[in-house]
Amino acid sequence: MTDDIRLTIRPTPGQSSAAMMRAIHASPGQRWRRLMAIALITGGAYACGLAMSAWIGVRFEIGFAITLATQLGCVTGSMLTARLNGAALHCLQAGDWRWTQGTPLTLTPAGVVTEARLIPWDMGKGISRMPGITVLHLGEIDTIAVPDADLPPGVTPETLAARVKSWRSPCAPF
Repeated sequence: MTDDIRLTIRPTPGQSSAAMMRAIHASPGQRWRRLMAIALITGGAYACGLAMSAWIGVRFEIGFAITLATQLGCVTGSMLTARLNGAALHCLQAGDWRWTQGTPLTLTPAGVVTEARLIPWDMGKGISRMPGITVLHLGEIDTIAVPDADLPPGVTPETLAARVKSWRSPCAPF
């Protein structure tokens, strides 16, 4: 009898994002960095707002009120943007190959074994170039960066791009 557990996981984009955010929030020093950012942004905003108020000759109390209202508007806008972007990210992730196909795993006493998956070229979004790397777009958000230095002898970034283009169907679904 084996202790191995074989399964295919299909977390929702929301579950995956929540797990990533938990890891970010739990990272060492994250709380300190967040508090410093808040203090610097708030202090800078008040210093600039009150300096501008003094420069144009507005009373301190009025300048403070204007700065406070501006800061509250910025915080509200930031929260709204985060909510809207989170929903948009979930929509992008929902069409990605990892969520449509699932990910097979085997949990063993020695660790986690991830199984290879074929990602059809037509499921991806093609390729692009950045300085020194070719980027394979495997889905809406999933990418693989292939450094030029890691290409086999005789394969240039242009050769790689031409080969990938030839492997894709002429009428890709996007």
